[in-house]
Amino acid sequence: MNLESLAFSPPSSETGSIGSRLAEALPGAGNATGDRNFPWAAGKETKFAQQRVYLDSFDWRLWRAGWILETVQAGNGWQWRLFPRPGASPSSSNGGKKKENPYQEFRGRLNSSRKQYAAEHLPDGPIADRIRPLIGIRALLPRLELDIQGRELPLVDGRQKTVVRLRQQRRHLRNPLWAAAAEQAGAEVTLEDPLLLKSVRGFEKPLRQVAAYFTENGWQTQPTSTLLSDFEALELEPGQDPARYVLTIDPEAPAGQVTRDVFLTLLDNMESCLDGCLAGWDTEFLHDFRVAIRRTRSIQGQMRLLFQGPTYDRFRQSFRWLGGLTGPTRDLDVLHLKLAGYQAGLPVAVQQSLGDLDRYLERHEAQVRRKMVRSLRTQRAQRLLLDWRTWLLAGTESQQTVAAEVPVSQIAAARIWKIYRRVLKKGKALTPQSPAEGLHEVRLDCKKLRYLMEMYRGAFPGSIRRCIRVLKGLQDNLGDFNDYEVHQVLFRAEALQAVEKKAASEQILLAVGRLLEVLDQRQQGEREAFAGRFREFATDDHQRWFRDLFRRPAKQAEKALEAAHRA
Repeated sequence: MNLESLAFSPPSSETGSIGSRLAEALPGAGNATGDRNFPWAAGKETKFAQQRVYLDSFDWRLWRAGWILETVQAGNGWQWRLFPRPGASPSSSNGGKKKENPYQEFRGRLNSSRKQYAAEHLPDGPIADRIRPLIGIRALLPRLELDIQGRELPLVDGRQKTVVRLRQQRRHLRNPLWAAAAEQAGAEVTLEDPLLLKSVRGFEKPLRQVAAYFTENGWQTQPTSTLLSDFEALELEPGQDPARYVLTIDPEAPAGQVTRDVFLTLLDNMESCLDGCLAGWDTEFLHDFRVAIRRTRSIQGQMRLLFQGPTYDRFRQSFRWLGGLTGPTRDLDVLHLKLAGYQAGLPVAVQQSLGDLDRYLERHEAQVRRKMVRSLRTQRAQRLLLDWRTWLLAGTESQQTVAAEVPVSQIAAARIWKIYRRVLKKGKALTPQSPAEGLHEVRLDCKKLRYLMEMYRGAFPGSIRRCIRVLKGLQDNLGDFNDYEVHQVLFRAEALQAVEKKAASEQILLAVGRLLEVLDQRQQGEREAFAGRFREFATDDHQRWFRDLFRRPAKQAEKALEAAHRA
């Protein structure tokens, strides 16, 4: 039994003050404290109101780490409390300080009612020390707002000491992210709680006695509300990362229908990230939005054999346009995020000069972001997502080819097997003297291969995970090689613009020159590491993994397509 609070519903549905409900349903309640059946008197009934806001990152990093962050209105100010999630083993990350009890609770005062925090804007203290390592570059956002209004009646003993508090309350739940973005079903819910019995520290026995008396007089016990039940009332699933793509796939299902489901999953992710992109809550919203676009475009290209007609081709062109809108902003986001790490180890004077570049990048990013937001708010962008969903849900036969009826495990395996062999062939042909374009071609093919394997992994047994893991090692190497090259170009261009616009002195060009030397050295290091990474990717054992998993169903797809075309 929970000795902190219990909930009861009365025999009748009468409303009113707590005292009147007690007098109606409990004949002995409120009598003199000498009453043997109910030896407590009712104190003065008061009204109360309270607001609570629960903060977490968009991908629930605190919840998944076992913590809950709550801000509570206290008088004219706000307090916040970080406490372990019930049933979880919370992370003991505390900013590198000494080991301590991971189940400890932390409290602090806030100077404002601010409901959104980036890690660098958190008020310093024990709570921030534990939060910052957990949320990284993600912002803390209001995931649930809770407005409580009600009445409270104390029960006092013969010494006029409060032993139990009776609380009758109405709670208004609000999902601020949904409510701020659009009028969505489930964004707000109002709940009437049953009568709550709240214990007072040091008086646990009276709570049990009052509860027994209520039960004897026909009151029914009810479950008390919890934070998890409040999330469920708003159709929220705390702990679920919205950027994860997990599809349950029947391997024998038609490839056309499964691919539509893949596209719909990616579209859901785009739409869930769009509001954060427009509001600029944190940089990961744009990153995840772009990843969903890239995956959509890649699957559109790889699975074009399933669909036909000019409409599909127009959608491919439109998503290419949408990806182009977001590219410049994301490039500047990455430069701004990477600069601190890139300049570590450079002379102090160089780092000071690069500080001017950092400030210019921040201003330039804000300008480019405003332009991107205007474009994303246009009718063309909004209609694209709506029309794409409508087309996917329609699913008419005229949109599909005969290949769409072939089992998805066969079609997906055929595409994966073809690209995998292409990666092997191109990778084996590369030498230390090969131009950088050769590595970029392999990188792009690896990206297509990764997207296919991850989006269709539900159609294959668990061993596909080890194939993805092997591919990721090679992809990391090629991705870093490309990033260092692209960042050299971008840093040089941004420095020249800063000087041209009088935002920095020409001294910055010398500092950027030193920075480019560092990036060039790192790029060459990744180039030298490629041979070893590729050998690991292409070992006999790893090739056997891919061959055993994909070659046979790929050949089945070829036969099925031949038979379908003959028919």
